[in-house]
Amino acid sequence: MEIAEYKKLYETIKSAFDTGNMVFSDVDLCIDLTFATENDAVQVQNQLTSFSIERNNTQIRVDCKTNSLHIYKDIDDYRLKIKLDDFNDFKTNILILNFSGNSFFYDKTKDSCLINFIDDNNCYLFSNTHYFFHLISFLKQHEHKEDHQFYFVDYFNKDNRRIIITSSAKQGKLTVGYEQKIPDFPLDKSIGRDIDRFIDAFNQKQMPKFIKTELFNVLPSCLEQNKRLEFFINHLPLILERAEQNFEIYLNDLTLDNFKKQYLDFRIKYFNLFRDILSKLTTQVLAFPLSISAAAFATYKVNNDEYLSYSIVAAFVIFGMYSLFMIGAYKQDIVENNNLFKREYDELNRNPFFVKYPNELEYFKSTKNFIDKRYGFLNKSLFIYSIVLSLVNSLFVFFILKQFQCLRHSITASCLSFGFFAIITIKQLCLYRKTNSKDKTGNI
Repeated sequence: MEIAEYKKLYETIKSAFDTGNMVFSDVDLCIDLTFATENDAVQVQNQLTSFSIERNNTQIRVDCKTNSLHIYKDIDDYRLKIKLDDFNDFKTNILILNFSGNSFFYDKTKDSCLINFIDDNNCYLFSNTHYFFHLISFLKQHEHKEDHQFYFVDYFNKDNRRIIITSSAKQGKLTVGYEQKIPDFPLDKSIGRDIDRFIDAFNQKQMPKFIKTELFNVLPSCLEQNKRLEFFINHLPLILERAEQNFEIYLNDLTLDNFKKQYLDFRIKYFNLFRDILSKLTTQVLAFPLSISAAAFATYKVNNDEYLSYSIVAAFVIFGMYSLFMIGAYKQDIVENNNLFKREYDELNRNPFFVKYPNELEYFKSTKNFIDKRYGFLNKSLFIYSIVLSLVNSLFVFFILKQFQCLRHSITASCLSFGFFAIITIKQLCLYRKTNSKDKTGNI
């Protein structure tokens, strides 16, 4: 039958409704239309021969439930009256009059929804009904059976609309109910994809167990038992995501909470390594002005003995060179520690679980960022301290020699000292830039 025929029926019923000549009978499941004359009634009957219509004088009765068409007054009437047994996989056309708004028509031949008899691919009223009943049938199929070791549903009573699920792990019973009328799902949102994911999950041997566990974590927050099936459908993305994550943890032999604790210990270990280096560096920084003061005081006391003063200057320079050598060793230590940390983090980042669920890596990224900042601070501190040490050493040599009015010696020593300073500066600058460049390209 053409869509135009159903549209003609709708317009006839609406015309009678607008004039107050339509009566919708819930008892007889029919619509009575009254016309001004018998001739008008005959004319309408002749126009609607494709439908189950009875005429009695000026009155026409339209049957609301036939093999080819089911008619409902509005969406609430549709939600209340349509049943799982009547649904029959949408083998019947459906017309929702809904005179206060848009009409809805389900075309069984095209399996499509029409709003005001115009195709609308963004309306999921009928497909959501299909998936809702499909879910109920699926849960019924997975009710407890004696020959099965695992069963998802312990008890399912269709008459009372109650589903009982138990869990030995959670040591409890969960009652999931649903109302007589189908839930009021948004017309523009499909529940089909999530329900298909839920059903497909049963093809993985252990996956239903993880879904069942998540039901006990999520559904108890819905206090109304007769709304829990609707609540379950609306929260299926969350339930499935958590179940899939736990399933991946199971497959990869991980325990995420324990893994985070181990990673915290891992963070503390590297923090302690960096802290030890920082402590040694701080000791040297504090000792540096004391060494300058001691050397200056010693040269002042022996200013009459030029050779002894030279010996003090030489000792100070050797101390400076030793300090620079130690700074280089500290630099190698923090670079090596940072490289070890990055390798361990890269192994974590390549773990199949974190590849599939990158959001779970955020906790570990914060630790990595902390270590990176600590490494950058130490790296910069060593660079600055080496430059300051070289500069102060050169200036100290210059001014001590100038104190003895040995201009020729002071200029020569200062040139050597500044040359030494320039070499150290260039070396430290190149190493600092090289390390920073590697750090930026190595960050994930």
